[in-house]
Amino acid sequence: MTKSPIGNWPLTAMIAVLLSLGLLQSVKPQSQTGNRACSSDIHKMIEGALAETGKLHDMPNGRVYQLSVGGKTVTGQGDDFLRLRSGPEILASGLACGCGDYAISFIYLMEQCGFEANLVDSAEISTQSLRSRFSGHAVVAVRDKGTGRWILADPTNHRVISEDWSPTDKTFYGNYWIGFFGPLASYPAHDPASLRKFYDATLKTIPIEVLNEHLFRFRFTVDPSLIGENGEYLNPNLAAFLRDNGKFLRDAGIHPSREIEIRLIKGGDDARSTLDFSDKTGWVCTVGLRSACSPGFASYLETRVARRLNGN
Repeated sequence: MTKSPIGNWPLTAMIAVLLSLGLLQSVKPQSQTGNRACSSDIHKMIEGALAETGKLHDMPNGRVYQLSVGGKTVTGQGDDFLRLRSGPEILASGLACGCGDYAISFIYLMEQCGFEANLVDSAEISTQSLRSRFSGHAVVAVRDKGTGRWILADPTNHRVISEDWSPTDKTFYGNYWIGFFGPLASYPAHDPASLRKFYDATLKTIPIEVLNEHLFRFRFTVDPSLIGENGEYLNPNLAAFLRDNGKFLRDAGIHPSREIEIRLIKGGDDARSTLDFSDKTGWVCTVGLRSACSPGFASYLETRVARRLNGN
């Protein structure tokens, strides 16, 4: 598959222009890491595989890449490579287009040393995910042959989630609903289109009572620091965000059982917003004055709250 993301330009002309603008990265395969020393110590090998996948670099938006896929050179942007490449191809390029690449390359490294490693892929339980039907997270379960237990690792975030994970669990991190657990050979997503179908199908399996339990009703209090002298919010997008708060979930028949109070305070003159919790102040969100206050912002709040409530 060779694609040109810029209209109907001839591929050679498009590549020449992108190279001149510094927006095209043609990646030459690096040395493979499959011949690294193996050990029967599962924790040592997981630590090593996390370190190895930690060397991968994310693929920024707006850049175009030429990467090896199934022995062919493919041109495209980062998301065009979702679930397309094998573990060796990902490691050789030194680039990852998302959590799937981290997980797939991690599985390859563990299997090279004789460990059973299965992919665990999921759809995110969030307002934005329910809107877009295209958000999730992939992690890896490695079987400890000595104890029979499964160790759940998150290569994207370079950490072990659980030392004793159960394949019957339906969620991890409190906000990801598992839609697949098994070997890569049985995984149904092999490109961006089939990945979207996977996310959509997984979301449809979530019982309404689970959505009510895992999502939140937010009650916002706006600090005076965010209000100008004319009585209007300093962030021009905040009024619409507050007006639409919870509307999408209500329209979808979802009624979260937990209410979370968040105080919104003035942030910097940028788009950065951060949510923090302390026993003294509770949840406090610093809102950047240029923040879009988009549905993605609401999902960020949901994720931060869910991670804390679930001890992550």
